[in-house]
Amino acid sequence: MIRRTSWLTTLLCCGAAVLCRGQSKSADTASQAPGSLGDTLRNSASREIHIFYVHGIGSYGPNDRDSLALRRSLCDYLKDCTTPAGTAIGQWNYADKDEFRLDAPVPTLEYLDDRIWKTDEEWHAAAPYAVHFQLARSNGQSLYVDEINWWPLTFALKCRQLVASDASFVAPSAEKIDICSARELNAGVPQRFKSYDWISNDEAVRLRQLPTRGARANRDLKTGLMDWGFPDAVMALGPLRNYLLDGIRQLMLKSLSDAPGTSGTAQTCLEPTWSLLLLRIAWGVT
Repeated sequence: MIRRTSWLTTLLCCGAAVLCRGQSKSADTASQAPGSLGDTLRNSASREIHIFYVHGIGSYGPNDRDSLALRRSLCDYLKDCTTPAGTAIGQWNYADKDEFRLDAPVPTLEYLDDRIWKTDEEWHAAAPYAVHFQLARSNGQSLYVDEINWWPLTFALKCRQLVASDASFVAPSAEKIDICSARELNAGVPQRFKSYDWISNDEAVRLRQLPTRGARANRDLKTGLMDWGFPDAVMALGPLRNYLLDGIRQLMLKSLSDAPGTSGTAQTCLEPTWSLLLLRIAWGVT
């Protein structure tokens, strides 16, 4: 069901981008809009198409390129991509307006009376971001897949309150402890991170040395689904919902306005579609 939702979100976003480009050419383009992703791809000669892949639930961090399977499938369908899954282009875009400004106050959300983000730096590390891929073609217009990652918003709570606490209660998950304790600045974007050490190195060493408890099947279910996947869905529909949706909105607009061959008009013509897009994303975030 999650995968189907992802495709539906992709189709809606792709349609919005196509309609946006078409409106600058003629007033009746909307009535001629293609009805499926396949139609869009087959009739893309004069259009710059952006496919938004929204990624969040169960992410394993900045090296988890979840859009890879989609990009490979698109190239398999098109038959003329110059690389099997496209190539990354440009810098990462971060949500950086309103509550995500570098000078914005840190949200005061708490979990059991403990602040989720304790410093400005931690809040900067929680900003959603987008990675951009170009699917260059030998016989057609290039396509663009904009992978929008909202999972950084959930890592402070998951790493500290679930992964760390369950290391002593159930078992230490070395893989997730490693993800939660990795720190990497984004050299191309000041004061932004690719990964952040929500768990300190000293604490990570201590957690890895804790004994294993409980049956293997129970441990895997607890540290996998219950600690790493399900909480994302709960947080996305709870107090983090407004931050998540605004971050996705900002990144969609930035992806279009920064794209080759586009101008500021892309933002204006895309705005009327947001109610439809965000409704789908809110009920089926993936």
